[in-house]
Amino acid sequence: MFEKLKKYFVKVIGGAFVVLLVLSFAVWGIGDVFRGGTGGNTLVTVGDLDIDLPEAESLLDQELRGLRQRSGRYIERDQAIAMGLGQRVLAELIADRSVEAHARALGLVVDDASLARIVAANPTFQVGGRFDKARFEQLIRSNGLTEEGYLQLVRRDELRRMMILSIGVAAAAPETAADLLWAYRNEERQGRVLRVNAEMVDGVADPTDEQLEALLKDQQESYRAPEYRSFTLLTMTPEDLAPEIQISEERLREVYEERAAEFTSPATRTVQQLTGPDEAALSQARTRVQAGEPAEAVAQSMEGVELLDLGTISRGNFPDRAVEDAIFAGPVGGVSEITRTAFGNQVMFVIQDETPESRTPFEEVRQQIRDELALVQAADDLPNLENAVQDQIAGGASLEEAARSGGFEVRKVEMTDQAGNDPQGESIDPALPDPVLQTAFSAAQGDISVMEPLPEGGDYLLRVDAIEPERDRRLDEVRDELRDAWLADARMARAKEIATELHTAVTGGQTLEQAAEGHPAAQVLSIGPVKRDDLGETDNLGPQTVERLFATPPDQPPGEPVELPTGYGLVVTDQVTPAPEEGADTLTTALAGEMTSDVVDQYDQALRQRFPPVVHERALENFMRTTNQAQ
Repeated sequence: MFEKLKKYFVKVIGGAFVVLLVLSFAVWGIGDVFRGGTGGNTLVTVGDLDIDLPEAESLLDQELRGLRQRSGRYIERDQAIAMGLGQRVLAELIADRSVEAHARALGLVVDDASLARIVAANPTFQVGGRFDKARFEQLIRSNGLTEEGYLQLVRRDELRRMMILSIGVAAAAPETAADLLWAYRNEERQGRVLRVNAEMVDGVADPTDEQLEALLKDQQESYRAPEYRSFTLLTMTPEDLAPEIQISEERLREVYEERAAEFTSPATRTVQQLTGPDEAALSQARTRVQAGEPAEAVAQSMEGVELLDLGTISRGNFPDRAVEDAIFAGPVGGVSEITRTAFGNQVMFVIQDETPESRTPFEEVRQQIRDELALVQAADDLPNLENAVQDQIAGGASLEEAARSGGFEVRKVEMTDQAGNDPQGESIDPALPDPVLQTAFSAAQGDISVMEPLPEGGDYLLRVDAIEPERDRRLDEVRDELRDAWLADARMARAKEIATELHTAVTGGQTLEQAAEGHPAAQVLSIGPVKRDDLGETDNLGPQTVERLFATPPDQPPGEPVELPTGYGLVVTDQVTPAPEEGADTLTTALAGEMTSDVVDQYDQALRQRFPPVVHERALENFMRTTNQAQ
């Protein structure tokens, strides 16, 4: 919940509508505070504040509309409830009430004058830099809100803002600590690394069988062969049946006509709106625009006449039907009739251009319709076919015979481990779902499993045909793997020996470059400028190199060889660049934000203890049931 609250300290939140706080039941621990309730409309009580059923339903409708817009598809209310939207809505309201309860306990209020200033200052409701009552009413109505309901939300949001800002006032990082941390994080260093590449060292011979046997014995657990199973799999899904289902041409065309709206793109018009102080002024403006004057020039020259660019309007989607009719009745390139909106004000529209309504031809969507209908029919037929398969098995038929009776095919899966890989370590293709693998490795050999659901729909049965138990691998099975591992270890050990010899030479007075001469595996590389958080990705030197660079004083001999991703190396520091003075204030701000987050977390805990939410079970049941049944 309080992640949204924390952002008040980083950025002032603005926009057209109130930002609601998001949390989950788990965050609030609501599961521990359910009560029987009275059977009324009160869903939750927080302190002495109630959350009632109509309010929760209204917010749910708003959230559902937004969810549909973001997803680009129509989501049923019961689907949204199953996805957790009802729980999230209730949790948002609980978050609001908790902060509001605390504000009330402190006697804080948002007076009407302050509320009016907040709403009037919102640029979303302004036209030409001034608050526009008609636009305000139109926008809140199109978002499913009443004026009273919206103002109540703004009042509560302002209370929350005041509360959350107030608790973070004291969160400030000490200047000395911020300066020290800035200097530590932003100091830069440059240096050189004498790297001994393990892949290029000499003096490493291939291992003998005795050495490989010893390595295998020492690391047998790492080379142990897993259990493998072979099984026969029968999957039964609508997708298996759909290709064989026949749909008549007449039915396809019938569905095409039934779903005409789905395949039709509505007409759109790009329009500008002119408003005026009265009908006379609008009539004058209309005459001038019809005569060819640009609407912008007309609006600028007439007192009280304002021009608003409405952008592209789709037929059937405008909230005011009378206004929409006027927009689409006017001539393209001309001006509509003067129209009275549902809010009582008069407007007219300049029609700039139009895209006519269009419909995708039947031939282009025929296959889509056919596949969808076949899939629906297959889903309807599947239960009966699955029952027939189970009856066959109960009557003594094999898995293969039962599959054929239902029109299905079985799949033979040979030698897979529990991760779905074959003995060569390659994934079985096509990949096996985790539930299938779990069943295959829990079933007894020869038995047919019970029918289980597939993650993507449909069901499956399987029979384990063979089991190869987990075992120790022999040397001949893993010789190449062992040889590679043995050589890698031996080369790293040899690289360390060479690096140690070079370290002696450097501490004896030679430079890194002089010490590297004559060693094919040795190379001097530059590093930096880098900061402490650098991972040493350049030249694959690794973070150990950066750590040693910052641990070594400049112009001093290197310390003991450090292990690198590709060998061993000697690190010297050549230059230290202190952190710049400018920029430290950004760290101070960041530290203050982190401290504020801690304060807000503590505030969260305190609110939960002081105003524990009480959920009334009966009303909650009504809320869930109502949302499942409502449109």
